[in-house]
This record gives sequence, structure tokens and C-alpha cells, in this order.
Amino acid sequence: MPDKKSVVPEPAPAPKVDQLPYPLTFFLNSIQRARVLRELRQLDRDRTRALCMVLGIESESISKNNPARH
Repeated sequence: MPDKKSVVPEPAPAPKVDQLPYPLTFFLNSIQRARVLRELRQLDRDRTRALCMVLGIESESISKNNPARH
């Protein structure tokens, strides 16, 4: 039987630093957190898209890891 060597694919190129998304952190108590997550989940499974929908912000560039950085 021939020796089957696993072929490891080349890694994907690293994203450009200016294309990486920024984190947004704020603090809630457990009840607030549960309520926020429940409300966002009703809009979209993606929390970023759901939050942007609520705020009226275009999230297309965000969901494609190409956010406009200001």
C-alpha cells in the first residue's frame, strides 16, 4: 500500500491590520446582559449585525471584516 502523506495546505495570508475589526466592550449586570443578548438574538444570530440594525448603522463592511475605522 502506498504511503499516504497528509497534505497540509498553505496558511491563508494574514489580514491587513487596517482590516481587522475593533472590539467594543462595556459592562452589564447578569440580568441586563441576558436581556440584551435575548433582544439582539431576536433580530439576528450575528450580534454585530443585530446591534448595528438597532442603531441604524450599516453593518455590511463590519460583517466582512473590513470596518471603517475612525
